[in-house]
Formats: sequence, C-alpha cells, structure tokens
Amino acid sequence: MKWTSVSPWRKVDKRLEDSLRMTVKKSLQELSRALNGDNKTEVIPIFNVLTILKNNRRVELKPNVQDLFNLIHTISRELITVIKVVPRLSNAKTDSTGAKLATFYDSISTDEVGRCRLTLSNPR
Repeated sequence: MKWTSVSPWRKVDKRLEDSLRMTVKKSLQELSRALNGDNKTEVIPIFNVLTILKNNRRVELKPNVQDLFNLIHTISRELITVIKVVPRLSNAKTDSTGAKLATFYDSISTDEVGRCRLTLSNPR
C-alpha cells in the first residue's frame, strides 16, 4: 500500500477528528465543572459582581446576570470555534459513501459536543 493512497490519510483524519472532538468536549466539561462544581469539588466563585444600591432603593448587579450569561455562552462557542483552523489531512473531498467531507468544525459542532454546551438556565 502506498503512503500516498487515500485510505491511510482517512484513518489519520478520523483519529484527528476524534481527538479534536474529545478535546472540545473535555474543555466544555471543565468549564461546566468550574461554574457548577461537581460531587468532588464545591462551587468556587469565578466572577466578581458588584452589588449597587441605586437612589430609587433598587439593587443592581454589575455586570448583570444577562451579561454573565452571554459571556459564558460566548466562551463555550469560542471553545468550539478554535478548531476551524485545523484542515483535513486527506485530499479526498468525499467520504466512503460519496458524501462531501465536512470540515472538522462542522462535524464536531453539530454532533453531541455541540449539544453538550453548558447546561445553564436562561436568566429572566
């Protein structure tokens, strides 16, 4: 078998995709653990929030809950986006079934890792 044939590169491509998928998934899990804690660790505050009492005797948080929520979701999206720059190693444009090969980013962001994003309830 020649090293330039498609088959070995597809295997390497598949292994690279699996490794990238596990890396993204593990990163999202670590972020979730930092925010929510788990059975082994307690929740450690990672954000500094100021509580301000306004003139109208209303309490305001700086940054507000929605801003923190948006920040967390932006970070979780960026954890996946970082793999956009990783090219496929195989020169093949289609998989074994003839379907067009998706980029690593497209493949990973649409599978269970994309759905594994942080489980946070949307603030009101």
